[in-house]
Amino acid sequence: MKKETLGMRLKQAREFNRLTQRQVEEETGVSNTNLSKYESDITSPGFETLRLLADFYNVSTDWFFGITNKPNRILPDELKEYDIKWVSLVSKCKKSGLSPEQVEQIIDVISKVK
Repeated sequence: MKKETLGMRLKQAREFNRLTQRQVEEETGVSNTNLSKYESDITSPGFETLRLLADFYNVSTDWFFGITNKPNRILPDELKEYDIKWVSLVSKCKKSGLSPEQVEQIIDVISKVK
């Protein structure tokens, strides 16, 4: 049996969540071109991108790397939808030109509300 690669696991996570590469791009800011390259094992995502995708798909990075065969972090649909919105918001804050400190302040305020 062929060992699953990082690209294969990235694709499995996306397909499990019934998402297109474009939808993932819209929510995370990771381009569909890069997603395609990651899923095809042409190139690998950097650590921050991998963490972002793990959070977005709600799986562990250990699962992405094949250290475990249990994705671990699957949530009920209503929480999954909330989690996707949270990751999307954090991603948009980071891309907006705010300083890391400002992003952390926003996250802290929102965390207190939830």
